Amino acid sequence: MRSRAHILGHPLHPMLVVFPLALLPVGVLFDALGFWTGDTFWHAAAFWMFTLGVVGAILASIPGLVDYAFIVRNTSAERTGTLHMIFGFLTIAVFAIAAGLHWPPGNVPFGGGLLAAIVEGVGILLLVAQGWWGGELVYRHRRGVTERGEETEAGRAGRPARGERPL
Repeated sequence: MRSRAHILGHPLHPMLVVFPLALLPVGVLFDALGFWTGDTFWHAAAFWMFTLGVVGAILASIPGLVDYAFIVRNTSAERTGTLHMIFGFLTIAVFAIAAGLHWPPGNVPFGGGLLAAIVEGVGILLLVAQGWWGGELVYRHRRGVTERGEETEAGRAGRPARGERPL
């Protein structure tokens, strides 16, 4: 089923999730570097990675919710979508807490390294679980995927001229 939230046939949700998917683990890496080197720069960088990752995840959730609204109710696709959404909102909440532990930016995380490590570890596990269920939606339930034979406006516009070889 084609995504309802798209631009020129390309679904928005998968385009936007790449930002939090990169920023949040990099924040964990930066925090570890801060503890390893003792340089507070890395803790400040971790704060900003967590903050930008949470904002990016919230923005990515908007087209995700639009697509979720069009899943047929009482199906395995809906149950998978619900799990993906729950893990997504839990991930956002946990990394918002991680950002809060780093306030103000540049200080060693509130509560010391152990609390931050536990929160960030839980966040990474949630991020992996969320990605797993998102993959299930795409690869098992074919959500956000244009099926063979189903054309989009972008596909028709990009069709090669007669005699041309496709790229």
